[in-house]
Amino acid sequence: MNFRAISILVSALAAGVVVSLFTWPPPAVERPVSLPPPVVDDAPDVDFRITNPSAVKYVPPKDRFDELQLCDKAVLFLLDSQESDGHWSSARTGAAKAFQNLNGDIGLTAIAAYVLMTSSTKDSPNPRAVAAGGKAVRWIESKMNADGTVGELNGPGEQVFSQFLAGAAFMQAAGMSTRESLRKEGQKVIAVSLMKMRAKNGGYGPDMNSVEPRMDVLTWAACICKFASNEGLYFELPQFGGAELPEPKDDKARDARYKAHRAAEDEILNNIRTGLKRLEAAGTSAPEGKSSGVFAQQPGGAADWNATIAGMLANFLISPQRSTVAPSLEFVFGPFDAKSENYPRIAEFVRWGERGEGYRSDVAWFGTFAVSYLFTDDKFQHKTWAGLMRPLLKSHQQPDGGWPVAGDDAQRGRVWRTAMHTLTLIQLAPPPPPPAPPEDTINTPAVPADPPPRAK
Repeated sequence: MNFRAISILVSALAAGVVVSLFTWPPPAVERPVSLPPPVVDDAPDVDFRITNPSAVKYVPPKDRFDELQLCDKAVLFLLDSQESDGHWSSARTGAAKAFQNLNGDIGLTAIAAYVLMTSSTKDSPNPRAVAAGGKAVRWIESKMNADGTVGELNGPGEQVFSQFLAGAAFMQAAGMSTRESLRKEGQKVIAVSLMKMRAKNGGYGPDMNSVEPRMDVLTWAACICKFASNEGLYFELPQFGGAELPEPKDDKARDARYKAHRAAEDEILNNIRTGLKRLEAAGTSAPEGKSSGVFAQQPGGAADWNATIAGMLANFLISPQRSTVAPSLEFVFGPFDAKSENYPRIAEFVRWGERGEGYRSDVAWFGTFAVSYLFTDDKFQHKTWAGLMRPLLKSHQQPDGGWPVAGDDAQRGRVWRTAMHTLTLIQLAPPPPPPAPPEDTINTPAVPADPPPRAK
């Protein structure tokens, strides 16, 4: 089987990029710096600014790519805005009232921790970023419940979404630590979220009581499922009360557990497919069990560009075939202009707007992920996307390393947008990855088809 595209996905999610994002310690700057307040929607009482930010002291290494220089400063912003106990405060960093609570802080802390830890690798470590990420994970651990849930189960702040993000942070930390408990906790958090937190009508929504799926949560679920499965996590949860499963003692028990895991994984993937089907745009259709590839923000809604970008990535992760995403690519990119050698439709959506409201930072990452890592057979798609995304991010980064926030991103604040942009910039750094998509004859499951080797 050709696991090339999937292995790149896992590398991007689980290992980061093998680069050192910082020059430590940064050169001293004597003068204090006061920045203008960012533009924040729906939180006019929050004036978040960093005094004397580390980013203004940053001196890039020689021959550093522009994208990675932006990353360097963005991660310094994340470090500067972390609270002393390890978490990030939604209230202090400009989130809307609906996220100024425990669940909102868990989600924000999880994505920031994940970004910090992916900025460091074994070959090119960044101790300061790793230490800050580890401190954040310990804070999240303190909010973990015995049943594998994190935070307030029925509280505000999108608990299910935060649970997915916490699972990603746990698994990234587990890959950089000798603490076996981190891996077990990550497995528990992810298994609970995927198995027990489904929307009533299929897929995943932001809360435990969600009736309908929401595309951004559904796409994160697909990413986390693929990430966890390739890391060898098991999804079966016979005791939701939190009791740890005993290790199998013989081949028969191991085989039984593996079969239970595969059955659970099939159930998860079918739920994701159901959610995608539920979010198909009105007026589109596809054969039974397949998705039309064009999606809406809510069931029965009109075709939506942002939703289709996210759905395209989720669709490919659970069914890695070119035909799966062909309708999505056609809708997202539109007609090709041979004279300019680009896709003009992208410029309608990858734009700053007046205050930064012209795009969503998570969709910027979803699209960069898809175009840069999964669909590079069309060089003009990559050229068009990256040619718009790079200057958009470069021209609007503030001196403190973060970005102003407006539009949909204003709900979660500057830390959220900055964390998402950091992931996007790492993937935009040249040279772009080279893989072609797998052929339609290849059906790559989330885990190998054969059970794990038997003990001798």
